Amino acid sequence: MREALALWGAKSERRRGFIEVGTALMEIREGRLYREQGYETFEAYCQERWGWSRRYSYNLMVAAEAVSDVCAIAHTDAAPLPPPKNEGQARELARLPDAETRREVWQQVREEHGEAVTAADVRRAADAARGIRGATTNEGRARQLARADDATRDARDRRRAMSGAGVRGTAD
Repeated sequence: MREALALWGAKSERRRGFIEVGTALMEIREGRLYREQGYETFEAYCQERWGWSRRYSYNLMVAAEAVSDVCAIAHTDAAPLPPPKNEGQARELARLPDAETRREVWQQVREEHGEAVTAADVRRAADAARGIRGATTNEGRARQLARADDATRDARDRRRAMSGAGVRGTAD
């Protein structure tokens, strides 16, 4: 029941609930703790226990991982950055290929917009960091985004393979 308490407590915290929920979901998934509750798969656990789709559950985990990346990198010349305030901002950061780029983009957005940062602001800065500039049509922008997403996914796969295959990010 520890997992239920962790998720319940995190869900009730309005401001940063997505961070705690995403982190708890990662722990549950990686430790296969859902099996202790009688669920065959992580997806079944999320759907039946919490009413969340697979996509939403994974979005929460990706967002929590991005916040961890932004806040965990220590710089001797930089003050700690406040975490993104919502899941949308964090998901936009998660599309970036590495923790250092996520931190740089978040710092840039915070400097430009202060406390009034929106997910759209983060998206524009992330697109610029990924080299997606000024697509003239929606179709052209979609092609650019698809290429950038492929490159991001490839970089993430390489990073995971190097950090110990099967330890983090494994699928059931």
